[in-house]
Parts: sequence; structure tokens; C-alpha cells
Amino acid sequence: MATGFSRWGVSLALLAATALAAGAAAAQGAQPEAKACENCHLTTISEPIVAMMNSAHWNADNPASPGSRGGCQTCHGNSAGHANAPIAVIPDVAFGPRRTSAPDAQNNACQSCHGASHPDWAQTRHAAINMTCSACHKTHEDHDPALVASNQQNACSTCHAPQKGMHQVTPGGPACASCHDPHAATQPAAVMLTNGSAGCRTCHDLGQMAASGNVPARTNQIHNAMTNPERSCVDCHVGIAHESPGGGDEPAD
Repeated sequence: MATGFSRWGVSLALLAATALAAGAAAAQGAQPEAKACENCHLTTISEPIVAMMNSAHWNADNPASPGSRGGCQTCHGNSAGHANAPIAVIPDVAFGPRRTSAPDAQNNACQSCHGASHPDWAQTRHAAINMTCSACHKTHEDHDPALVASNQQNACSTCHAPQKGMHQVTPGGPACASCHDPHAATQPAAVMLTNGSAGCRTCHDLGQMAASGNVPARTNQIHNAMTNPERSCVDCHVGIAHESPGGGDEPAD
């Protein structure tokens, strides 16, 4: 019994010391509104809140960021009930993975800031199946992996498994978002019209192809149509992007 008591005593002492250190760290750099959260989500150990404070969402120089506007409560709500009973009561808005709020509650929190840049979210297929922003985006990390081009295939193919073999498996290949806008109902062909088929041109340079001597003259003539801003690569090469490298090279009829 004495040993168990001693163990608990040491644990409580360590927790108290860590909490005090967290308070000191908060006083130096974090926004005042986050201090209550830091009592449990300690900034002195490896917890997501540490990475969060190094992210764009905690950019004190950006007056629109949660770190400048209200700290944790900007996204999670006041959460007074959670602060008083953190085990029994979840935050007003919880993004998972262990405890989650309804999709609308989560997405409304995100849209409160990002609604202006993604006004068509409600019309997307992702929204129609009650998908949450946090399914793809990780805000409690230094850099959101979904915004890194080389990570996008892994993020998207979690659901879109048949597209796992697309050309992006080639190092430096196009990001999914270079053809698809996951925040709008826009089809890939329309996206590619606005960006000049940027996804394809990541690897396929029409000028180099024409000069190489390996492309038939007739094909080069057809490629000249790409000088027209109303044309995109998928006008002819329908579905080619989702073929494994080396397959599906023939343009559609």
C-alpha cells in the first residue's frame, strides 16, 4: 500500500510541476485564452497542442488566425463543461479521433474562417456524404499534410483506393488538387481549363515532346490545340491520369 501511495505521490508531484511549467510557457508565448486548455494539454511534452502552436492556425502575426482571435476556443467553442469535467464532457466542438462532434458542427467551425475561400463546399459530394474537414486536414500539426503535394495521394486514396495507381506514384508527379477541387463541385476538366492542365504538365512538356523526335508528327499537330485556352489534356486523354504508369497511353476516341 505504501509503495502504491508513494507512486501516486510522485505522479501527482510530476503533474503539478509540469502544469506549472506549462503555465510559464503560456505566459511567455501562448495566447491567454489557451491557458485553461494547457492545464491538461501540456505544452512541455509531445502533444498535438505543441505542434499546433507552430502552425499557421496559431500565427500571432495573422489577425485572422485562431491563435490571434481566441485561441483554442475559436475552433472548439467555449467548452466550459469540458474544462470542469474533461473526462465526462467533450469539448463543445470535438474533431476526433477519440471523441467527435457531428459533422455539421465540425465543418461549421472550419467554415467560420474558411467559408470565404471555399463557398461551394455545401454543394460538393464530400459534403453530401457528411465528410468532415478533419478527415483530410490535420490542424494540430506544424504543417497540414493534405496541403503538401507529395502527401495528397496517400490522403485521397484512403477513400479513393482505385486511384492509388495514378501517375502521382512517380516522384514529383501532380498533386490530386491540381486536377480535382475537393472543396467544390467543379469537375476535373473545368479545373484543368482554369490552370492550363497544370497537373499533366508537371511531367509532360509539349515543347520538349515535340523536339524529342519520339512523338509522331500527327500527335504534335493535335497537341498544337493546347494553345487554345478552351482546351485541356483530358479532352483527348480521358481517364489516363488514373492509369498505372506505363498503361493507358492511348487517347480516347
